[in-house]
Amino acid sequence: MKSLQSLLFGGLTAAFSPLAVFGYTGWTGDYDGSSDNTLLLYTFEEGAGSISSANIASGTGALADTPMSISTTNTTMGVEGKFGDAFQSNLPSAGGNSGYGQIPGTNLGSNLSLSEMTVELWYKPLASDVIPAAVSYLVDYRYSSSSGFQFAFFESDNSFRAYVGNGTSLLVAIMPVVDLNFTEDTWTHLAMTYEDGVGLKVYQDGDLIGEKLSTTFGTLEGYNGNMRIGNRVGSSYNSQPGDYDNFRVSDVAYDFTTPIPEAAHAGAAFGIICVVMVSMSRRRWLR
Repeated sequence: MKSLQSLLFGGLTAAFSPLAVFGYTGWTGDYDGSSDNTLLLYTFEEGAGSISSANIASGTGALADTPMSISTTNTTMGVEGKFGDAFQSNLPSAGGNSGYGQIPGTNLGSNLSLSEMTVELWYKPLASDVIPAAVSYLVDYRYSSSSGFQFAFFESDNSFRAYVGNGTSLLVAIMPVVDLNFTEDTWTHLAMTYEDGVGLKVYQDGDLIGEKLSTTFGTLEGYNGNMRIGNRVGSSYNSQPGDYDNFRVSDVAYDFTTPIPEAAHAGAAFGIICVVMVSMSRRRWLR
């Protein structure tokens, strides 16, 4: 049986160790790109105005200086982001295609075949109707293949879906939009994680909102093609208008959660201390 001293020490350590006990909360702040697990990171701090020459470069390791080209139609840079600036995929006044960012697939496939990964971004809808088309794509690195990953909205069942592929099959998590927090002109953080032996999980603002678990799905296979933010690869009619910030791909499956207020940490520690003191007092009384 553990001593009261070790129980107290362990409880205090847990109370003041949010990463170990309460999960990953780093998503709540800005990213500086210094994490060894970051493969791609685009923060869109390129200044204001419409884009005419298009390249933004970011990435680490084999993906260092990977460019993202921003479409010149219906796109504005330098809008107010979640952190600093963001890029805006505008909603065309007469229908048609919203803007998007595209990462060329030249080096992506082999470098994005991973046993675990996280894809995340901040997104702000421009309209109360978050689904502007039959299918609209927040992130597409799959097209119609059984590899890569994808975030998409489906009008037919009013759902938000996450896909990952291993080259021969897909894991798909389907979440009703009505149960999620998509509010006009309000930033929300979206993330999908995959881990071999665990499966696919989807988070919004640190909360687990959907999952498709599998212990046998294996390694994800990188898609042999481009990646798009705000539209489907190769499409001109599946756009997802809105503001986009801090798009990141990492080679680790983060366990997202919302931060625990410091007062709650202190309260947890106080409660543990009280339990231990009562236990010690009771032991003395029974002697």
